[in-house]
Amino acid sequence: MGKAIPLLVLLVSACLLRLIPYIATAQPFSTDVWPLILFSDKLIREPDLKIWDEAAFDGHNNRWPALLLASTQYSILTGLRPEYFFSFTGVVIVAVEIILATYILLRELLGGASILSLYAIALVPSFTLFSSTLLKEVYSYPLMILFLLMALRSSKRSRVEDILVLTLVSLTLVLSHPLSPLMSILFIASYLYSVLVEKAGKGVWHGLSGARGIYVLSLFTILYAVYSFIYAFRGGVVALGYSDFMGLLVIAVAVYGSYMVFKQGPRYVIAPVVMAIVFSALILNYGDALSFSILTLILYIVPVVLFLLPLARLLVVEDVYEPYYASVLLPITLILFYVLLIDPLYLSVMHRVLNYVSFLTPIVLETMDKHGKPLLRLYRLLTTASSLIICFIIILEVSLGSDPVAFYWRYTVGEVIGFTEVRELYDGVICGDSKVAYFYGNANASTLCMLQEYGGSRGLYLYYMDNFKYGYVLSPLDVLRLRSPCEYYAGHDLLYNNRDVMAVGG
Repeated sequence: MGKAIPLLVLLVSACLLRLIPYIATAQPFSTDVWPLILFSDKLIREPDLKIWDEAAFDGHNNRWPALLLASTQYSILTGLRPEYFFSFTGVVIVAVEIILATYILLRELLGGASILSLYAIALVPSFTLFSSTLLKEVYSYPLMILFLLMALRSSKRSRVEDILVLTLVSLTLVLSHPLSPLMSILFIASYLYSVLVEKAGKGVWHGLSGARGIYVLSLFTILYAVYSFIYAFRGGVVALGYSDFMGLLVIAVAVYGSYMVFKQGPRYVIAPVVMAIVFSALILNYGDALSFSILTLILYIVPVVLFLLPLARLLVVEDVYEPYYASVLLPITLILFYVLLIDPLYLSVMHRVLNYVSFLTPIVLETMDKHGKPLLRLYRLLTTASSLIICFIIILEVSLGSDPVAFYWRYTVGEVIGFTEVRELYDGVICGDSKVAYFYGNANASTLCMLQEYGGSRGLYLYYMDNFKYGYVLSPLDVLRLRSPCEYYAGHDLLYNNRDVMAVGG
């Protein structure tokens, strides 16, 4: 009972924070959730549809159908519409699963887990905001944690139950999202590599205590590769050419080779330093594309920096937990370098990759406690409290429409009514930004046709009021500044207006 009440408080706090956007707006949160709601409704209305039918779906969400199938089953069993599962029930279930799975992972790998350490995975602001609705990637997080646990634990058991559970988790993880399985492969491979480097530095070349990890990693990589290249990536979701693979190989050799070199010499924290340099370079090079001041990102970044800052101390001394740090930092550093040097177009989705840093924060906090230094324990307490306050501020600002970073993730009642009524009145392709396009589905809306509006092309252009306050969203980093609504009234035919949404004709 010693940890039961604090754990319950943590679970309730984490769930309530994630439910604030839905409670404040009474509408599903995040642009990415609307296609999932649309296709879940379609599956319920037309149960004879095949999930792999490209004509019935968008050719993307149905290629990783685990969440679509789960939401449909939930709606059929409960009689509730899918948006309640994506916005409320599913959010609570997955938040609890993430925290409990992390608790089990820390106990298994580190020999113990404090409730304070779990706050680092439950209340990192950017991670909390991203998981405030049930997306495919959010659904995959607890599966990924469970898979890592089963792959890295030292148990030699090979019971039938273990094999069946591992097989089920592996299949569901591969079917849930394209990025999470890839990050799982990179985490495990980096962990095994760091253990090998550690043993090589001590003159031990045999007896790598990771046979289970190598076996599971090999089978899972084959499963992921076969599914991805035969079905999931068919249609060009990810287009990597020969030059991309060669560039990625060179960067991998540089990043992982640097780790080996510095590991044998002075124990400097090469990976966090490199990550900081690369991320700073990305912001400096592409910061002009942002529609908001870089200062607005501080609240998102500061808690993660504070959680990881103790690595500068932990990695200077001998630390048996260093392979866990390297397993997360090395692959993320690799991806950052790839985006900076090879393909900056992926910069718009880098926030998804950086979210995986959150899985390192509870490990850092737990190892701080195990080092037994009073200052470190005080530091983690203050950092956790700061993160909780900042997390609440960010969630509240986004929910009230005062955040210039994630404003387009928020849907109000007036916007949903307006979007729906315009769709009923107009059966052509609607020109709107990312928020509009995700609501309708890309087959019924276009973001790029806004550029035609400036050239005098005719069509129906749909705006919501935040377009004039913050901008027209082409991507997270490409936001066009618009003129005032009055100028649109003067230069266009007003076709619809409910004070939240405005539709004009060219």
